This record gives sequence, C-alpha cells and structure tokens, in this order.
Amino acid sequence: MKIKSKEEILEECAAIIGSGEDFSLSLLANQLGIRKASLYHHFSSKEEMLGQMYGMYHRRLVSQGYRITLSSSLENDLGNLVAHWTALYLSDGFFLYLRALMMLRFKDRQAEEEARSLSLMLSSQSRVVMEHHLGDGKGAETPYMLFSSLLEKKLEDILLYQRDEGDMDELSKKFARFVSH
Repeated sequence: MKIKSKEEILEECAAIIGSGEDFSLSLLANQLGIRKASLYHHFSSKEEMLGQMYGMYHRRLVSQGYRITLSSSLENDLGNLVAHWTALYLSDGFFLYLRALMMLRFKDRQAEEEARSLSLMLSSQSRVVMEHHLGDGKGAETPYMLFSSLLEKKLEDILLYQRDEGDMDELSKKFARFVSH
C-alpha cells in the first residue's frame, strides 16, 4: 500500500465532497486504497484536513488570478470576465473543489469564508470593469453588484445543479446593452 501525498489526499477529499457523497475518513481511505490510520500520518483530524484542503485550493485559485486588460468595449470586457470565471469554475482542477465549497459553505465556517473570498475576487473584478466604463462614482456601484451577483448565480447553478453553461456569453452581451441604455 503506497502512502499518498498530502496533495493527493486533499484532492480526493474535494472530489468526494464535490460528488455529493457523505464525506468520512473511512470513505476517503477506501477511495485512496489506504488504511484510515494512514491519513493520520498527514492530518491530526478531519477538521485539519478540511482546513488544509481550503488552504491548498485557495492558493491555487489566487495563482489563477485574472489580470484585467480593459478595452473600449464594455461588452468585450464583461465577456472576458465571464470567460475567465467560467473556465476557472469548469476546469478539471477546480470544479469538484468549488462544488464542495458551495455545498459546505452553510455548514462549515471556513468554507463560508473561502466562498466569500471567491465572491469578493469576482466582485472586485466586476467593479473595476464597470468603473472603467461608467466612471468611478456611484453610477458603477449598482451595475457591478448586479453583474457580479448574476455571474455568481449562474456559476453556482452550473456547479450545484450541473446546468448547461451555454448562454454564459449572452450574459455579458445582454448586460452591456442593459447598462448602455
């Protein structure tokens, strides 16, 4: 029986939770093909394991940060923002973790904090785009809050309910037209 790396264990932890199964250390050990006691080589408790899972994925998400290159078109900039976040949420590296995070956020304080941090990243990027096109004043506040909320809701629907993301491009087009009128 090969001892698994901490990273492999944390990735499998996210995969189990993200698949909707009831997570337990026994199930995790079984999925990894190791004894439950082997998990304690890396973690002192289930809570420590979850905390380290959040930390590992948080660092990965931050490293995928989005550098906004603003253009003269609100529709184009919103489209780039939507494309970036959609690709991130649907990527093999993050899909199950983000799904797990959404499932745990109402039960686990650290999951709630991580979900809030992710929301703030998306929101602040939306704000930068709106302020570039609508000005720095209060005129950009409502549109950026509305846009980031809509985008988050659509991404959450994809994660939790496995809804089709086909109309994600339309979000930026319709919103740009809405704000421009």
